[in-house]
Amino acid sequence: MGAINILKELGLSLLNFFVLGVIIYFLTKNIKIKNYEVKFSNPRKNALCSILAVTLSSCIIITLMALIKAQNTSETVSRIESYSLNSIVNIAISWLILLSPILIMKKINKETWESTGILKYNLKESVSIGLILAAIAMLSAVLFGSINLEGIGQKLTLNAIYAFIYYSVVGFCEEFMYRGYLQTRLISWVGIWRGWVITSIFMALIHIPQRMVSMGLPLKEAFINSVLLIPISLTMGYIQIKTKNIAAAGIYHTFANWINIFI
Repeated sequence: MGAINILKELGLSLLNFFVLGVIIYFLTKNIKIKNYEVKFSNPRKNALCSILAVTLSSCIIITLMALIKAQNTSETVSRIESYSLNSIVNIAISWLILLSPILIMKKINKETWESTGILKYNLKESVSIGLILAAIAMLSAVLFGSINLEGIGQKLTLNAIYAFIYYSVVGFCEEFMYRGYLQTRLISWVGIWRGWVITSIFMALIHIPQRMVSMGLPLKEAFINSVLLIPISLTMGYIQIKTKNIAAAGIYHTFANWINIFI
């Protein structure tokens, strides 16, 4: 990837972040979001535990990717060409294993589901915002030529439905892991903006070893590829901050991945 292409892609990512940020801001202003504050008795301890748990989960992800690649299978944790009920069951089991350090740490610290962004507050509002953002993502992909309506019609098959369920599992699990769990605790410890930025950078950079293992990229390319994820990671984190619920980010994340099957 040349320097000009890198700058161009980064510029487009940042533009997308700012545009979506404005949209999210006004959506949450017009769709009444109830204030909900998560409190921890020991914010520093909870934050450090969350960093440890997410790091362990990330190590499990990388190990699974390495094992899959070693077995020369066409299916990976991050992306597959063909989707089926079997692939959905496999990804669900994989994520249950990946999230086990987080679930165990949550149990040890006696933390509620509400403290991970899974709560009834703002649920309808968050779903509405998530669906609006998903519609914008689909419309943008059509208007700017990534996909065409004819292509959607041709590829909207049972495989696409399975793919949607597959990416729903991936999207909501990642939002639970990074935004609902990690970001909430870092914000409680170091404040909203620092917690948001640290989580977004952490989430993006943890993809470096993943890219090296699953895609076979050299360190430099894996680093660049991962840095380019920071704007979208910031977007997901901002959605969580404004809605207090992982539903909106989970829905948007799902559609952002799913539309790629129509390209």
